[in-house]
Amino acid sequence: ALRVNGLEQLCNNLASERLQLLSIQMLLAQEEEECRRESLPWVPIPQSPRDSCLGLLVDQPHSLLSILDAQTWLSQATDHTFLQKCHYHHGDHPSYTKPQLPLAIFTVQHYAGTVTYQVSG
Repeated sequence: ALRVNGLEQLCNNLASERLQLLSIQMLLAQEEEECRRESLPWVPIPQSPRDSCLGLLVDQPHSLLSILDAQTWLSQATDHTFLQKCHYHHGDHPSYTKPQLPLAIFTVQHYAGTVTYQVSG
């Protein structure tokens, strides 16, 4: 049977994304400090959170979780309206893929791999 990934898995993957970012930030800070101690030049590594998976999940005002939160307050909201808003706001995002067929799913490219989420129930 195929594994169904829903909100719980999305939240787990969000936590993993945050931990991964924290690990990278700590590692870079240690490397920068070591370069300074050894009087070596340090070139900061630019990070673009808006293009990242973490940005897709939590950046306001139209992150996946912001859209979900807004939809929970609307009496006429459905799984379909949530999915359509996600496609509308993130169809061109590098970490988001909408399905080729009209299925109730979307796919997110997490740092550890691609996960397809089911939008129903």
